[in-house]
Amino acid sequence: MTRSIPWLRQRLATWAPALGRGEGSIERVKRRVWRLEWEGRGYAVKAPRTPDERTLEATLQHALHSAGYPVPRVCWEDEETGVFAMEWVDGPSLEDLLKQPRSQDRDEALAGCVQGLAHLEQGSGIVEAVVGSAAPAPPDPRGFAGGLVGLAEVLAGEVGTDRLRTACEAVAEVIWAEPPRPLGVVDILPRDVVVSANGAVFLDLWPTGWWWSERRFCHCFGRFQQDSPDRSFQTECFLQHVPRATAPRLDAHYLWHDLQHLRAWQEIRDSPTERTRLGGELDSLIGAGRDRLTWPGVCPVANEVRALLRDHLSR
Repeated sequence: MTRSIPWLRQRLATWAPALGRGEGSIERVKRRVWRLEWEGRGYAVKAPRTPDERTLEATLQHALHSAGYPVPRVCWEDEETGVFAMEWVDGPSLEDLLKQPRSQDRDEALAGCVQGLAHLEQGSGIVEAVVGSAAPAPPDPRGFAGGLVGLAEVLAGEVGTDRLRTACEAVAEVIWAEPPRPLGVVDILPRDVVVSANGAVFLDLWPTGWWWSERRFCHCFGRFQQDSPDRSFQTECFLQHVPRATAPRLDAHYLWHDLQHLRAWQEIRDSPTERTRLGGELDSLIGAGRDRLTWPGVCPVANEVRALLRDHLSR
């Protein structure tokens, strides 16, 4: 699908012919998102990632907004292509807040984002009604445990380390003590959360799947107090709004999240092109990822994995 601005204007002409004639200003802000300014109002115009997702994302967003969940109002949808326009929401992103020094205002805003995420998850029944059979099957616990073991062994540079394998399998058991639920957005990026005057608003609702609340939280708030080993504030916020969660299980998810990011940065380091592009920033990210292995947690088996990996990485 060609997604140039002229192509987009052709689609928008079915909403308002004046847009097809060149009225309003349009600029691309992401690969599949444009900002439209027209008649004194701002809109975000989005295209689906694949043809199979046509209309699903807009339908889901409209249903959640109508039920009072913190997502933007859908203003128009092109049923043929799945392109849709939603109201533009002003305010700093969660990513912007996470980069700021800690303060009372920042903590209050971030706590509001945690509350908003918990509220959004309560719309899982709407997600299931809209997505239905299009939702992927939940992950398999045995495959998950094997994947976690493999991830840790790759980072350690060894295969067949019995203590590391046993500890990772124990972490997987902690995570799977609560099956992945509810059905909802799989990964929410902090740049896709806007802290508006009315609270947190979530902009990207795709893809969906069965996933852990803890995993969504770690992915969205992974850089929360990124330079401090004290995760007590964000943990307290999360546990307050997700009563079924426990601190040890959240810590196990922290470990999983940290290992995935460390591995991703190491893979980028092995790419000459990406290493040249990122330069010293990449070394800083890898160093920060390794530092997280020294952060104290409250899950004993997660701490054991951290200690074993620190030992291997220090050799």
